[in-house]
Amino acid sequence: MPVYSYSHPDEITKIESISGILIKTDKVKRLVVIKSNSRFVRFHTTPEICNEFKNKINSMVNLTFTRKNGKGLQLIKIRIISLN
Repeated sequence: MPVYSYSHPDEITKIESISGILIKTDKVKRLVVIKSNSRFVRFHTTPEICNEFKNKINSMVNLTFTRKNGKGLQLIKIRIISLN
């Protein structure tokens, strides 16, 4: 049985950036949570990124991300601005 995939040719991947305080990393759920301007924002990521930043909680970070399926946020890159 053939398998088909559909992608809209006009769909443009928009890359965005946000800064905040790293609150939590969850390797099992593959999540990174930051606090930005008094709100919490969750990002989908890889277990490797969760492992790398698990000891950097409460650090100021800058995240580059894209929207996933129009709803979720997919983390592309994380950079530490300052350690706390």
